[in-house]
Formats: sequence, C-alpha cells, structure tokens
Amino acid sequence: MQTLNSKAEKRAFYRLLLGLTLPIVLQNLIDACVGAADTVMLNYVSQSALSAVSLANNVHFVNNMFLLGLCSGASVMIAQYWGRGDMRTIERTIGITMRYSLIVGAIFSIVTIIAPDFVIRIFTDKEELIPIGAEYLRIVGIGYLINSFTQVYVASQRAMEKVKFGVAVNLAALLTNVILNACFIFGLAFFPKLDVIGVAIATTISRIVAALICVFDACRPSPVRLRLKYLFERNQTLFRDYAKYTLPALGNDFAWGLGFSAYSIILGHLSSDCVAANTYANTLRNLSTVVCFAVANAAAIIMGKTMGENRLEDANVYAKRLTIMSIITGLTAGVIVLISMPFLLSFAKITPLAKDYLKWMLVVSVPNVAGQSLNTMLICGIYRAGGDTKFGMIVDLFVMWAYAVALGYIAAFVLKLPVIAVYAIMFLDEIVKMPFVVKHFAARKWLKNITHEMN
Repeated sequence: MQTLNSKAEKRAFYRLLLGLTLPIVLQNLIDACVGAADTVMLNYVSQSALSAVSLANNVHFVNNMFLLGLCSGASVMIAQYWGRGDMRTIERTIGITMRYSLIVGAIFSIVTIIAPDFVIRIFTDKEELIPIGAEYLRIVGIGYLINSFTQVYVASQRAMEKVKFGVAVNLAALLTNVILNACFIFGLAFFPKLDVIGVAIATTISRIVAALICVFDACRPSPVRLRLKYLFERNQTLFRDYAKYTLPALGNDFAWGLGFSAYSIILGHLSSDCVAANTYANTLRNLSTVVCFAVANAAAIIMGKTMGENRLEDANVYAKRLTIMSIITGLTAGVIVLISMPFLLSFAKITPLAKDYLKWMLVVSVPNVAGQSLNTMLICGIYRAGGDTKFGMIVDLFVMWAYAVALGYIAAFVLKLPVIAVYAIMFLDEIVKMPFVVKHFAARKWLKNITHEMN
C-alpha cells in the first residue's frame, strides 16, 4: 500500500494529473483554436469585420459564463458523488443542470435573433461595426440553445473522468468550423463567398455537429445516463444542494464574464484600432493559458473525487502540490506571450496604431496570465471542488467591479487617459485579486465532503 508523500504515491498522483490534464489541454486548445480560426480567417476580410465579430462574440462569452456557472455547481456535486459511487444522484444532478441551461440558451437565442442591432450597440457605438456585428449575431444566435446542451453534457462527462470525450467533441467542431470558414470566406469549390455571414454559418453548423455527437453518446449504454425524466423531476433535497453550490458559482462566473465584457465595452467605445488590437491580444492570451485552465479543471476532478471519498487530509496535500503546479504553468504562459509577440505583430494585418496598442497589450498580458493561473487553480479548481463557491463570487465582484470596471471607466471617459493606461488598469485585476485568494487558501474552509444520502 502506498503511503502519502512516498515516491510511489507522488508518481501515481502526477500520472493521474497528467492523464486528466493532457486531454483537457487538447480540448481547451481546440476550443481556443475555434476562436483563433475565426480571427485568422477574418484577417483576410477586413479590420472592420474582425472588430465587429470580436465584439459580437462577447454575447457568446456572456452566455458561456452562465453555462459555466451552472456546470461548475453541477461538477462539484458530480465529482464528489462519483467518488461516493452514487450514480442515481449524478443522473438527477445532470437533469437539473440541463433544464436550466436549456432555458438560458433559449433566452440568448431569442434575443440575438430578434434584436441583434440592439445587442451589438451595447458593445460599441461605432456605426461602421454595428450592421456587420448584427448580421453575424442574427445567424449564430441559433446556436446558443444547441450549445447549452453540449456544454452540460461534456462538463458532466468530464466530472466523471471521461475527459477524452470532450476532445472528440471539440475536435469535430473545430474541423467543421475551419473547413467551412475557408469555404465561405474564400468561395472555395461550389461555395459562395459570404465573408462574415459565412463565418456565422460555419460556427452554427459546427455547434450542431458537436451536439449530435453528444446525442449519439447519450444513447449508448453507460453507468450514468442522460434521462429525460430527471429534466422535470422535483427533488427538494437535491435542488437545495444544487442551488447552494451553483448559485454562488453562477454569480462568480457571471460577475467575471460580465466584467470581462465590460472591459470590451469600454475599449469598444475608444476606437476600432483598440478593438482590433484587443482581439489579437485576447486570442494569444487564451492560447497561452490553455494548460493553466486544464490543470485547474483536472484539479477539480481529483480534489472533488478525493473529498467525496472522505480523504480530506490527502486532499489537503494534493491542494498544495496543485498550487505549486499552477505557479509553474502561469510563469510558462507569460513566457509564451513574450516569445509569441514578434510573430503576432508581424502577422496581424492592422493599422500601425493598432499594432502599437497590441504590443503594449501583450506586455500587460504577461503578469495577467501568470496571476490568472494561480487564481483559477485556487478558486475554480480547489475551492469549488470542496463546495466553497461563495468566496470566488465575492472576490470577483469586488475586484472586477469595484476596481477594474469602475477605475477603467473613470480612466477612459473621465480622466481620458491613453488607451494602454486604461487597458493596464483593467487587465492587472488578477494581480490585485491574488493576495485575497492566497490568504483564503490557508483558512482551509474549502476542505469538505459535501455528499450525503439522497431520497
């Protein structure tokens, strides 16, 4: 039998972490590449098309924050009940999550299809960007409801250690998106040249393909099934638990997502050059942090299952190892941003002023991604695995809104500071957040087994 902290036990732990992390890295990388593919393709259309689609995709980002919040609360419970071996409670939890996620997706689909002009005006007042962004939103709006189903299904499988499934789903979506993007943008073969409309059609079709793969998997025999009856079941005990862990996670992700969108709104009202530069900076930042988020996701699975098995002291040791890992991956992400800077600056087909903005945005991104790695590991990986979802909501509400959004707005529209000064104020939020997050780790309030017998 392996003892805790023995060489054999550590090797087994890191093998498990690597086995979970690598597929999640691939999944996150593929997911980031879907957005990067649109950026690369639109690079050959126009700067206005690139900026408009970037702003329109903030709607998808906000929608995803709702879904991530719902799935985060569910994943906390699924991972712990997976460790406990209670498959029925897992099926019921998936049913609850699917019900509310489909409602959210339906709302986003209806609003973006009916009133895309109104929605895009929230993010910019530049008249040259509004019709392009609205045209894009009207088509991709169809996919929000479909994406809600896919997100919940993939997240539930991941919480039960089926991490390779998400890779297959995202890879199929990426290949579909890239191939159809090329066909519609460049008018290949018998396809018409549709520019932004083509990108929207390609994105929507790729989401349909991903959902169909999930439907096919759900029809296969499995210890845990997607049962339609649980979409409508009313189990008060389970729902109270679900609400207890999901509502703070939802508030956390919504506060973070809406705050991040507020950054885009502020930058979108400064200049189209600023928006174009931020599009490239976001793309590189997302690509550079795929490993950071993957390790945090793997940590949530390991920690949740360990605490569900009531091995709390083991979980505490694992948490310290995972924290060190997040620091290493964060510093590595910062180095990747610096190394990639010359290549991105030479590739980007934007104005000289936009390139200058981009250069300094990438410099600011280095400490941002390093801090984000540690904060994400602790808040979304370790704390949430033990059911501590409230802390992340509180710290993000305070730092993002009382600090980043408020000071960013004052800097941009009251003090009228230079674009990069505004950007730096907002995107150093992860550094401001870090002392609060680290202090909470030492309190160990997150170290809990939240499972119990269900009716």
